[in-house]
This record gives sequence, structure tokens and C-alpha cells, in this order.
Amino acid sequence: MSAATAQTTDQRSSVTRRSSVAAAGRRSAVTVLRLGDRHPSVPELRARLTASGDIDPNAVGNDIYDSYVEAAVRRFQAATA
Repeated sequence: MSAATAQTTDQRSSVTRRSSVAAAGRRSAVTVLRLGDRHPSVPELRARLTASGDIDPNAVGNDIYDSYVEAAVRRFQAATA
């Protein structure tokens, strides 16, 4: 497989994975989370961002919406836009 083919295949796989994570992740709306907020939905959000490859799986798994989660959300949104 050529490097170009491998890159295209990897990009398609990434888009497919992100689309399925996004579709599976549609839940009821949560109020706006700001840096430092604690919320019971944050651990599930971290798990979804780990599945999409947007956050390091070794990141602390707590209920705080921290800068790592915020950056991962932005990456996910940019990739699915």
C-alpha cells in the first residue's frame, strides 16, 4: 500500500469512527460547562473523547471539565464540522 493510500484509508477510518461516536453520543442537552466545573456527565464525555481519539486515555478520569477536556472537545468539533 502506498503512503498516499494509507493516509486516505486512515482519514476515512477516522471520519467513520468520529461519525459513529457522534451519532451514538447524542444525549439530552447539558447546561454549558466552563473550565473547572464539576458535572456527572464529564466522565462519560471523557470516555467518548477517548473512543474518538481526541483525549489521552491516560488522562485523569474525574468529573471536572478541565483544559484537557475542553481542548479535546474542540478537536472533536473541528473534525466533525
